[in-house]
Amino acid sequence: MRTTRRAEPSNRCSTLTPSRNADRQPDPVDERQRPQAWAPACQRRPSEAIHLMTPHPQFAVIPAAGRGTRLRPITDAIPKELVPLGDDVVLGLVLRELIDADYQEIVVVSDPQKRALNEYVDRFAETVAGIGVEVRLVWQAGGLGNGHAILSAGAAAPGRPLLVVWGDEVFLGSNRAREITDHYRRTGRTTIALTRVRDDDVKKCGIALASEADGHFLVRDLIEKPLPTVTDSRLASVGGYVLSPSALEALRCSDPSPDGELYLSTALTAEARDGRVDGVLLRSAWHEVGSRSGYRAAWRAVLDQDT
Repeated sequence: MRTTRRAEPSNRCSTLTPSRNADRQPDPVDERQRPQAWAPACQRRPSEAIHLMTPHPQFAVIPAAGRGTRLRPITDAIPKELVPLGDDVVLGLVLRELIDADYQEIVVVSDPQKRALNEYVDRFAETVAGIGVEVRLVWQAGGLGNGHAILSAGAAAPGRPLLVVWGDEVFLGSNRAREITDHYRRTGRTTIALTRVRDDDVKKCGIALASEADGHFLVRDLIEKPLPTVTDSRLASVGGYVLSPSALEALRCSDPSPDGELYLSTALTAEARDGRVDGVLLRSAWHEVGSRSGYRAAWRAVLDQDT
């Protein structure tokens, strides 16, 4: 699972970095929001009842505050989300995929020190404003975890489902965001993207224990980076999660990990064990560019696709 695949938990914003557009300052997020995100008093309703009261997802979040340490020294000069891939940069490919999947509100959670990334998002937002798409920045205080980033961005759309994707992963082929969003629209259940991996990659990913049902998978559990001898499953949870209001409530109610950070994987695992998570086996090919080997493989796939 992409949320648990990182070698360092801190991989996944406070003084304001000047925006290119003075009327579009990012929304600051700081430590004072931490108790609110982790409020212990939680009241979770059945996911089916919540779905009847909420619209289809049109709100997406891209956590992108990480430092990209696995891709150094490249990321000493440029954020990993802005490395080139084919005729675009990685974040550009992700944003265009979301727009093609009919997402109209997109929040990029960034760090004020990632100035090149923040300026790119500002420029991109200007280019798509005319077609009714809003792209904006939220800054996250460091060291709070990807779960806190998601809750902070999701505060702008309370009670609504949302899509979470990472800014350093691309999917070649069919539209990954549309595949999992279409399933959520039919079922109202939290839906995660799945792909089959080789034995050598099992220990690098979060693995879903799931059974097949009517063209999708019922996810019973999620295991973080197991040895291939521990499980027969080769279904990896990769970057794409449509979170129901129930799953967002589970995330808000989750306890932080021992390192003090809040992780999406914690809530997804709890929801899966409660029988609330579906998985969709993607028709597209998954590539993460946050490591040198992954970036090289993504380039090879793009070049092969163009030949």
